Amino acid sequence: MRYWKFSSRWSDTGDFGSSILDIFFKHRMAICNPGEGNPDAIETDDLIAISDGHQIVAVAKAASRAFRMGEKKGLHLSRNDQDRLGDDWKSIWAVKIRFFPDCLNGGNPFIEYRHRKRFCEIHQRTVIDRMYEVWSAAEESVESSRFQIEAGATTLEKILADEKIRLFLIPIFQRPYSWSEPEIERFLGDILRAQAKEEDMFIGTMQFSSRRILSTRGTEFREIIDGQQRMITCALILKTLLLLRPGNTSLAERARGFSWIETRVS
Repeated sequence: MRYWKFSSRWSDTGDFGSSILDIFFKHRMAICNPGEGNPDAIETDDLIAISDGHQIVAVAKAASRAFRMGEKKGLHLSRNDQDRLGDDWKSIWAVKIRFFPDCLNGGNPFIEYRHRKRFCEIHQRTVIDRMYEVWSAAEESVESSRFQIEAGATTLEKILADEKIRLFLIPIFQRPYSWSEPEIERFLGDILRAQAKEEDMFIGTMQFSSRRILSTRGTEFREIIDGQQRMITCALILKTLLLLRPGNTSLAERARGFSWIETRVS
């Protein structure tokens, strides 16, 4: 087994705001910054350290050999993520990874590693030992835990108001679903002609994955297992209200530029 470091800061200067930790975790892959070498020597099950500045914030295992992102079928990067990676994102090297929640060091002390290269092999014994400890403890914790489903009643407003949840992701195994133009016109017409009534409306059950770490800086995401139509309907209503009241700051805060919903279904 060999040990590798991937930096999650994408700018040439490594500034704090250039982090792409969310892309690493959403797509379960470690991405090699252009010009930093070829990770072709990485083997499946090698341990990978993901750094944020001088700190290793996650430990993962390689789940594939290196590949160029443009050649990987089923990747489905959003337009926003493509723009963040740059025009040549298809030629960038990456490695699929697997990890457990406890491998993302929110509950562990960060591992300090000051090697300046954004991609490199790790030889420092103390860092290697700590990476192995984090991985082994996380693996053991998962094997001893049980699958649980938590049920409860809530509202869409409360779901979207959760400050830690930055993204609701429609996973790739969902069926393709979209609104056509006639459906949108009919839906919006029904809303505008409807009579206002002050009462709660039951919209059925929705199912989400457990909270997953989007960034070790404190943000999370959830996958939409059941309920993508309702979430898209909510987004359409918000968009319509914003068009009708463009200066309404409360609506703009709730919409958040619609960065809170993303699909991996092509």
